[in-house]
Amino acid sequence: MPTPEGHRHVSLERHSNTNVDPSQSHTCTQGYGASRHGINNDGGYRYDLRQTSGQRYKTDELMVQKNGPDLSTVDLTSWLQTDEETSNHPGERDQPREPDPAPCRTQRRSVVQTTSLGSAARQFLLFQFPAMAFTTALLALYIKQISWTPTANQLGALLVAAKIHETLVVASLFHITYYHIRRDLLSYRGTPYGFLTAPFQLTSPFYLFTSEFWSGLRVTDMHSVRLAMLVIVTFALSALVGASSGIVILPKLGWRTLPGGIQDLWMRGRGPVAAGLIEPSTAMYMSNISLSTLPDQCLRDEPDTQALRQCPFTLSTSPDAPQIFASFSDFGYQFGRVNVTVEKRSPRTIDFFSTFSSGNSTLVAATTPLVSVVWPLSAAAERWNLHRSGAIKLLAEAHNRNGDAVVLKQPRVITQCAAHPTNVRGNGTGSEHYQFQILQSFYPRLEFTVPLPALQDALDSGTHFGFLDVNDYLPNNIRASVAYWTRESMFQGYLSICLVDARWVEADAWLLPLEPSGEIKHSLDIGRENIPTYADLSVDEIIQINPEWCHLLDRPVSSGNGTETSVFQLLTKSVTLSSLLYSEPYDPEINTLAAGPTILLAEALSWAPESRGWPVEWSDSGPWKAASNWGWLTPFKEVTGLGDYVLITAGHYQNVYSYSMEEITTVLSWVVLLLHYLLVIVHLIVLVAHRGRTSNAWGSLGELVTLAMNSTPTKLLNNAGAGVDGTKIWRLKACVREIEGEGRIELVLRDGRTTPKSETLEDHDLIQPDQKYG
Repeated sequence: MPTPEGHRHVSLERHSNTNVDPSQSHTCTQGYGASRHGINNDGGYRYDLRQTSGQRYKTDELMVQKNGPDLSTVDLTSWLQTDEETSNHPGERDQPREPDPAPCRTQRRSVVQTTSLGSAARQFLLFQFPAMAFTTALLALYIKQISWTPTANQLGALLVAAKIHETLVVASLFHITYYHIRRDLLSYRGTPYGFLTAPFQLTSPFYLFTSEFWSGLRVTDMHSVRLAMLVIVTFALSALVGASSGIVILPKLGWRTLPGGIQDLWMRGRGPVAAGLIEPSTAMYMSNISLSTLPDQCLRDEPDTQALRQCPFTLSTSPDAPQIFASFSDFGYQFGRVNVTVEKRSPRTIDFFSTFSSGNSTLVAATTPLVSVVWPLSAAAERWNLHRSGAIKLLAEAHNRNGDAVVLKQPRVITQCAAHPTNVRGNGTGSEHYQFQILQSFYPRLEFTVPLPALQDALDSGTHFGFLDVNDYLPNNIRASVAYWTRESMFQGYLSICLVDARWVEADAWLLPLEPSGEIKHSLDIGRENIPTYADLSVDEIIQINPEWCHLLDRPVSSGNGTETSVFQLLTKSVTLSSLLYSEPYDPEINTLAAGPTILLAEALSWAPESRGWPVEWSDSGPWKAASNWGWLTPFKEVTGLGDYVLITAGHYQNVYSYSMEEITTVLSWVVLLLHYLLVIVHLIVLVAHRGRTSNAWGSLGELVTLAMNSTPTKLLNNAGAGVDGTKIWRLKACVREIEGEGRIELVLRDGRTTPKSETLEDHDLIQPDQKYG
């Protein structure tokens, strides 16, 4: 049929072989959308045609009812026609045509949330279980303390595994955080708008410095406070889990205990396993040392040679004693740390430190391991060198009868002498006395007076050296273990005095059998920066030493030329020798005076536990028995018959890569991983408490943006298109609601602080579980 001149013609071509699913019908609003081209929501079509002159004329509406013909695939073709070849409107053929409208992409409606336990279990297995299983496997390695020596390629593979573990944990934290945010979005409470994208920025440190994050923390209701705490915890764990995974997965090189027990140690070598025993346990670290703490044989003038093991004056009976005491004259001029050989045949040495300075107070310190550790360590080293190969560390260990560990300690002796010798004062007044001054060093600066009668025995005796108790003359806040004096040979009547502070200090002792020196080493450092002050220590820890016990150390010594001398005479000789060798008569003597007795006391105290100590051994099936060469002196046959004791053994350690909790960094890393473990368990409890209600909607940031773009604009975001200034907007509450009558959902913002309760969204707008929405 010919058309009127100047009008467009529309041809409708019907395809009856295509059906439309009403649930998938949508209104296209993009570009050249359906509303612009005549497609309505009411099931009909309306066509707007334009004249070439640019004026719009509205045609009659062509309505097709829903129960009419199927127009789902209608082809619309339009053309310009006045006749077959020409047009009455000049230039109409050159008029540019509008492009074809963009296709409207339809999508099936989806379930936003579900109460299916199966869905919750799948999410848990997908996001939480891999990280938990990985962490559990690592924990098993540490519980069993697996040790091995990895190659370079294996270490590289472990780094890759650490990255995988980090990724799994971060994915778990993302799901936990997003689960609670999505649940709040779908609830009547809503979630802080600033936290909406928080899960997608878990690994970004910049989010923590944005107003989005901080505005979310400024919440008042308890539920939002819990959510804010969850966000903080997950961000902290995400920041630390990378380093923690690397530290935990990589084995650490260090000394680890050899597997097996005492039976395995016995089978590895030949002969019995040696140990030391102190009985009772209170004799291990005595706080009051006197003659009553010594065995009777030590009080004899000539004790049995084998019984000397339980006496504190073994140094004086050593064949090397003359050479050792002769070297004391040089210690007055030794600055720093020096190792003193106690006995050429013994692996034990004495650490000596001095801070001498002319005109100042003299300060020296000395320490050495307990004699009780020498027998177990030396015997174990001999067994290992004869029958085993490879690097090993023998560490002294102590346990009580119940098998509980006992801390090993060793004596530390610090001596500080008065600044200068002084003469008697107050002659003829009836209150003659000696005035001594201690400069500030270990002790605080102090002055004290000792009456002449307390020193009369020293002045009347023919000796030049001795010990005394001066605690009654010291200030109330100062106590000394003991003090000793010397009378200068060059100036009759002048006395020098030194205060001694002796304590038991915790320290490890070990032996490396393959080292050429073969010396027993210890962990107690007495260098300049490690010597404390008296104010830093407790008065209760001081070892009170009776002067009579100290005088027992003055034993006879046989010199190399066959002449007899004594320990105190050797000490006096070293002082006299130093005063003759050096031009200044005072300071060298004081320095040497401080060195010799300090070394002597440290050595004697290391023998103190041996007053109640015996060597024991283990062989075959046990139990611990008295050593065969000491059986006649030991008051027991088997350790099982004793009530209270401390057993000192040698622990065997090898230097290998292993999984152990000994390093502080490993412990802290495990704290991070176990916090995640705990968080997952709490999350599982929450899932069960809410009967498996979960949501898979908006699983990516793009889907979340799509939800926002498909929502009705709100006046609460006016002028926010170019950026958000301040925190007010981020403190809004975001929620997802069903738009009544349209069958779709939108992201809705509201201000909970200003919106009246009557205007808030009602419960019937909430997203219902197991229902589909578009």
